[in-house]
Amino acid sequence: MSDESKVKIDDLFAAESKTIRRIFGVDSTGFYVPAYQRDYSWDSEKVERLLDDVLFGTYNTLDNHKSITFLGTIIVVETSNDNDQKITRGTSPEAILGIVDGQQRLTTLLMLIVALHSELRTYNVDDLPESMKKNVNRFLGALEKLYLMDISNEYDESDNNIHVLYPKIIRSCDVWSDSDKTHLKAFYGSPISQFIWQYIQFSKDSTTSRQIFDYDPKSDPDSVAHTNFRSTFE
Repeated sequence: MSDESKVKIDDLFAAESKTIRRIFGVDSTGFYVPAYQRDYSWDSEKVERLLDDVLFGTYNTLDNHKSITFLGTIIVVETSNDNDQKITRGTSPEAILGIVDGQQRLTTLLMLIVALHSELRTYNVDDLPESMKKNVNRFLGALEKLYLMDISNEYDESDNNIHVLYPKIIRSCDVWSDSDKTHLKAFYGSPISQFIWQYIQFSKDSTTSRQIFDYDPKSDPDSVAHTNFRSTFE
């Protein structure tokens, strides 16, 4: 085999360090968990360990903005919405990253992000000074961009179509869609996608302001996967 015909590993994989914000905060980029990946299985001990690492890194950053805390390795590959996978119906995210390794960690981080967003919504922001109110609302908006994709630029804003808000991550049993019509309907049946989709609807409902989100699985609620996920979240 000639040197020209050899595939360099750097052509297949490029390693770089990224913050949580840089991983999830890219507009219209979604994550896809292939069918061969196991169900979410982290228990509270592993979740608490990751949370401790996140908090440790946060405190270090306050002291030194150049400090780095390693949260683990994630391997993703670019994938597409083909007829076999049926990842989306209707408008597709601009980029879809298939998760090869690290889906337990990514899922847990998204769970923590939603929990933080839900907690912050319970505070009466209107009682805060104007400058602090702006900072809290800005932070809530930044958190929101981490767990959902907003493809409303494809639509007239007056449509008020909540289906243009996609969960940031789905599994092989799920389907992103911007429609609730028969044959084009979105389906979020896995614990993580259903969890995020329920929270999207909850957080966009003005009547839930200052209420804590309670995940209540609707699709196969008694399955081991959903039971374990809800138990870990709680």
